[in-house]
Amino acid sequence: MKKIIFAFSALALIGAFVFSCKKPEPEKVVLNAPVISAEMSGDAVSVSWNPVTNATGYKVEYKKASDAEFALAGSPTYGPFLVTGFDFGNTYEFRVKATCGEVESPYSNVVSVEVAKYLSKPVIAVTPGIGFLNVEWQAVEGAASYQVEYKLALASEYTVGYTGDETSYKITSLESGVAYDVRVGVIAEGYSMSYSDVTTISTTAAPSTIIANADQLIAWLGSISGETTDVAALTADIDMTGKTITSAPGFFGELQGQGFAIKNLQSSVPLFAVNNGRITDLVIDESCVFTVGCNIFGTLVGEDGHGTYENVKNKANVTYTASADVNSELIIGGLVGKSDGGSFKNCSNSGAVKIEAPGHKHQAVGLGGLVGFAESAVFEGCINRGPVSLTADYGDPRTSLSGYNPNNGGGGINVGGILGGGYDYGSAYFCTFKECENEAAGAITVSHTKIDALASVDNSGYMAAGGILGRARGNMKNCKNFAPVNVTATTSDRASIKLRNFCIEVGGMAGLGLWAISFESCSNNGNIDVVYDGKYNGNRNRSSVGGICGWQDYDAADASEGEADIFGYYCKQRGNITVNSNGVVAVGGIFGFSGKQIGNTVYDSCTITYSGTQGYVGGLVGVVQDNPESYSIKSSSCAATIIAEDIDGVDDKYFTVGGLIGGWCRTSANQSWSCLTARDGKPCSFSGSVSSTTISRVGTVVGYIATPSGTLRFGDADNKIPVSGTFAKKDVPAVAISSENVETYAIGADEGVEVAMNVEYAAPAAE
Repeated sequence: MKKIIFAFSALALIGAFVFSCKKPEPEKVVLNAPVISAEMSGDAVSVSWNPVTNATGYKVEYKKASDAEFALAGSPTYGPFLVTGFDFGNTYEFRVKATCGEVESPYSNVVSVEVAKYLSKPVIAVTPGIGFLNVEWQAVEGAASYQVEYKLALASEYTVGYTGDETSYKITSLESGVAYDVRVGVIAEGYSMSYSDVTTISTTAAPSTIIANADQLIAWLGSISGETTDVAALTADIDMTGKTITSAPGFFGELQGQGFAIKNLQSSVPLFAVNNGRITDLVIDESCVFTVGCNIFGTLVGEDGHGTYENVKNKANVTYTASADVNSELIIGGLVGKSDGGSFKNCSNSGAVKIEAPGHKHQAVGLGGLVGFAESAVFEGCINRGPVSLTADYGDPRTSLSGYNPNNGGGGINVGGILGGGYDYGSAYFCTFKECENEAAGAITVSHTKIDALASVDNSGYMAAGGILGRARGNMKNCKNFAPVNVTATTSDRASIKLRNFCIEVGGMAGLGLWAISFESCSNNGNIDVVYDGKYNGNRNRSSVGGICGWQDYDAADASEGEADIFGYYCKQRGNITVNSNGVVAVGGIFGFSGKQIGNTVYDSCTITYSGTQGYVGGLVGVVQDNPESYSIKSSSCAATIIAEDIDGVDDKYFTVGGLIGGWCRTSANQSWSCLTARDGKPCSFSGSVSSTTISRVGTVVGYIATPSGTLRFGDADNKIPVSGTFAKKDVPAVAISSENVETYAIGADEGVEVAMNVEYAAPAAE
C-alpha cells in the first residue's frame, strides 16, 4: 500500500517539474484602428494619422468612390503619406490600418476627398441692360469650354445659361432693375470646374422710352430738346433702310444703346445737333454712310457740351466733299464734331473720316477720328482704327478755328487719330488722353500740293498732324500710335517758298504743343513721312517733325515737371522718320523742336532720313532754342540710324546733324548750363549711326552749337555720355566710334560759347 502511494507522489513530482520548465507564451499584440484625415496637397492627397501604439508600419489604401475595391497605395512607417496617380475631377476614398509583423489593426475611418485640379479662374466683366446682362471674360489657357451661370442674388441655386467655347454671352429674359449673381466656370478634361469670382449686378431699370424700330427712333429724335432729361434705350438693332432723320436740336437725358446698332442710315446730319447728356453702348454700323452737310459734324453729335460717352462706336465712313473753295471752318469727327468738356471712355472709330477738296482751298480745320475740335475734354481708353485724311490744293492756317484768334492758339489746320485740334492757349482748356491708341489701319494723311498759291503774311500759321492728336494743350499718358502719319505740303513746281504762315508740325503722337502738352510713357511705332517746301522767315525754323511730337514749346507758367508742361517722360520711338524738304524742317526722334525730356528711348528699329537744302536733324531733338533749364534732357538714349543728305551741297550753318541734338541755339549770354545729364545715375547715350553729306556741323552728340557767351556742359565728369556706333560725313568715310575718336566726333561745330563735352566710348550692352 505504501508503494502505491510513493509511486503516485513521484509521478506528481515529475509532472510538476516538467510544467515548471515550459517556456511561457508571449502576450498577444493589440493594435487600435488609426483615426485619419486627408486633404489635397498640390497634385497629391496627404493622408495623416496619429501614431498607433505598438505599430511598426501602416497600410494606406484608396479607391475611386465609384469603384468596389480598395487598392494599396503604400506601406509607410509613419504619416503623413502622399498618394498620387489620380484621375483628377473625381472623388476618392482613403483608409489606413496599422501593422506589427503579422498583426493588423482594424481599418480606420474612411475619408473622402474630391481630387481636384484647377485651371486659372477667368476674370469676367458684366454690363447690365434692360432685361439682360452681357458677360465677357478672358480666355483661360487650357480651357476646352466655359459655363455661364446666374441666379437672383437672393436665390440659392444657379441656372446654367451657356456652355461653349466663346468668351462672351448675353443672358436674356431677365427682370429689369433686379440684382443677379453671375459666374463663369472653366471646363477641361482631367480638371475640376474652376469658377470666376461672383459678380453681383443689377439689370437696368426700365426706361421711360423704348426704341425698338426705325419709326420709333425718328419720332424720338423729333420729340426731344435741350430740356429732355428722360432715359431712352434701344432694345434691338435699328434698320434705317429708306428712312431719313432730322437732328435732335438738343438732349440732356440718357440714351442707352445696350450694344445695339443703328444700321443702313444714309444721312448728311448727325443724330444730335447738340448733346449735353449721356450716351452709352451704342454702335453706328458700317452699313451707314454719312456725307457731311454742315461745317460742324459728327455721326452722333454735332456740338457737345459736357456730355458723357461710354462704349460708343462709329464704324461708318464720314466724308466731306468740296465742289468749290471752302470759306468757313470745318470741324469734323467720326463721333462728335466739337466738344466742350466732353468725357469719352472706351469709345472708338473704325470708319474713314475724310475731307476731300482737290482743286480747292479751305480755311481752318479740326479733323479727328473721334472728335474734330475740343477743349477741356477727357479721352480714356479710346481707339481709332479708321483712316483720317485731308486732301486739297492748300488750306489757310492763319484762319480762326471755333471762334478763337489764331494768334492765341485757336486756329490752323489740325488732324489727329483721336482728336483733330483744341484751343491750347489757356491752362483752363487742358485736354487729357489716357491709354488711347491709333491702330495700324488709322493712317493720318494730309496732302496739300499748291501751297505757293497761299498769300504770305508775316504771322505764324500752323498745320498740325499726329497719330493721336493734331494740336491741343494738356497731357497724354500711356498712349500708342501704330499707324503711318503722312504729310505733304508742297508747291506746284516743288520750289522752295517763304511762308511764315504755313509751318507744318508733325508727330507720331501729336503735331503741335504750342503752349505745352506733356507725354508720359507714350510710344510711336508708326512710320512718319513728310514732304515740305516751305521756309519760315528765311532761314529761321519753325516747321518740325518728331517721333513723339513735332513742336513742343516752352511755357514759363508750367515749367515744372507735371501735367500740361513741356516734358516727354519715358516715351519710346520705333517707327521710321523720313523727311524730304525744299524748305527748312527740324527733325528729331522724340521732338522736332525743343521740349524737355526724361528717360526717352529711340530704338535701333528707327531710321531718321532727311533730304533737304537746310534743316536740323537729331536723334532725340532736331533743334533746341532756349536755355537748358527750360529744355533739359535727362537719361534719354538714341540707337537710331541717322542719314542726312544736303541736296544743294551748300555747307551752311542751317544744316546741322547730331546723334542726340541737331542744333543748340540761343542760350542766354554769360550763363552756365548743363545739358544731356544723368538722372538716378543713368546718363544720356548714343549707340546708333550718324552720316551726312555735309562737311561740318555733324556730331555723334551735337551737330552745332550757336549761342552767346557762356558755358555749356554736356554730361558731367561722374556720368559721362556713353557713345558708340558709327560716324560719317563728307570726306570722312564711315568710321566706328572708339575710345580714340569719341571726343573728336562728339560735336560738329560751335561758336560763341565755351563747351565742356563729357563723353566716353562704351560699347552698347547686348540685348
